[in-house]
Amino acid sequence: MFIAPKFWIEKSIQELIKNFGCDWGFLNFVDLKAKRSTIYTPSKGGQEILRKVLNCKFDNNWATLEKPLLRKQIMAKLNNL
Repeated sequence: MFIAPKFWIEKSIQELIKNFGCDWGFLNFVDLKAKRSTIYTPSKGGQEILRKVLNCKFDNNWATLEKPLLRKQIMAKLNNL
């Protein structure tokens, strides 16, 4: 099985944000077996907002949540900001 290096994931998300003309965006990967989420966003502003609503810490643009959250759950928290 091929696993993409973080570099390719990061580059792809950065290109998508640029191509769609977004101020910021994020990738949420849910590990159902480990029951946690991993989030990537290259935007410091996005990291600050996500840090506030999810109570998480970003390290090199990545954060790990100790519970699985779906995108719609994250968006509900962002909409309540």
